[in-house]
Amino acid sequence: MSDARTLRLAHFDITPDKVEAFVLYQRTLLRSLMDASGEDWAGRFAFAHAKALKESKLDPLDQKRIAADAASFCGRRSALAEVKARIRELNQHRPNLNAKEHALLERAPTELARLEDLSELEATLGAVTLASFRAREVELLELHRAVASAEGRGHLHPRNAN
Repeated sequence: MSDARTLRLAHFDITPDKVEAFVLYQRTLLRSLMDASGEDWAGRFAFAHAKALKESKLDPLDQKRIAADAASFCGRRSALAEVKARIRELNQHRPNLNAKEHALLERAPTELARLEDLSELEATLGAVTLASFRAREVELLELHRAVASAEGRGHLHPRNAN
């Protein structure tokens, strides 16, 4: 495990007000990306990013820091949701599971406990940040996925492609 105190120094506290501004940033970015057309992805993204920064009143450095910390949080919580969904799926087919699926179900409680334990993440991000993210968890996860999807469509599949 990394030295948590050293990692903690690299992260500033993200308060509920900063999370609110970041949520506004992401909503604006997403809306702008979805409304914009054209094949110039870099230009569309730059315009959407600038518009989102202006509307959210976030400093560009703060936005980057919050985005990085939110990505860590959302990644961890998304992994937990995926494991829970897989467990539900396996339990629905329980009598007809193969050996690999039985082994997955046997390891599930340990894996769930590991993913639910946010103490290492809290040591890195801080209690204030983690509490701020937890208070808006559902919304942050939804926006994180939607923005990632919009960004992926922009890089891989231009909107006007047939």
